[in-house]
Amino acid sequence: GGSTWQPLEWMSSTWRAAADPSVRFAYNVTPHLVGNLADLPFDGQTAITARGGTTGPGCHYVGSGRFLPGTDPQTVLIGGEEQRLAPFAGPKTEFIGLVPWVVDDADRAKLQQTADALGPEGGGKIENDYRETANVADLPFPPDPSRRACATASAADATTGGRRTRRGSARRKAKPLLRITATPRRARSGRRVRYRFRVTSGKRVVRRARVLFAGHTRRTDRRGRATIVARVRRRGGRPGRAYLRGYRSGRVVIRVR
Repeated sequence: GGSTWQPLEWMSSTWRAAADPSVRFAYNVTPHLVGNLADLPFDGQTAITARGGTTGPGCHYVGSGRFLPGTDPQTVLIGGEEQRLAPFAGPKTEFIGLVPWVVDDADRAKLQQTADALGPEGGGKIENDYRETANVADLPFPPDPSRRACATASAADATTGGRRTRRGSARRKAKPLLRITATPRRARSGRRVRYRFRVTSGKRVVRRARVLFAGHTRRTDRRGRATIVARVRRRGGRPGRAYLRGYRSGRVVIRVR
């Protein structure tokens, strides 16, 4: 019983597809789209696994290094059959490449706090600051069991051509923050309202920023302005958000009565 910790659930598919003898895939490539789309967070680690194992120490999704008895369910239902969950935890040499997460492995409570801070309701410095990178590998057939496992990097490293290169201890330069304002800030539910948004960063207006509100999307003009006409039926705080590559997202709340 109990719900399955998400990184362990990923192992039950991504890793199992290249390890379980009942599954016949030579490779498994699982790309992850990352970023907050309105109120929906997309988060994960792109992974490539190969059947037959590889050389060197294995790796695992951040947060799936250990099975926690009493917390994790003993079994999961896969393909209509009950299977033990514990074997899915820990390092696996089937991983060819695994993109790092935002932070290195830690206890689950801290990892969940980081995930919440990244999400659409994070409201802090790392909201929507997911790791954006690529995972590339040659996939010969049949798979080569002598190739190096886990061509990956820690959250403080970068991987280039399969070689780990240290970025150094300097922190990444913080992205500038988008500031979004809205008029009106209050509205009545069920009424069709013209909402006017303005996006700035520091003292400069920001053009071409993507503004999302109530399921609608608009780009800001050269004056940093965007207009969305919407009918909001649900009462309460409704977030409007601004996104642009190279910036941290901005957020404004419109109160609907």
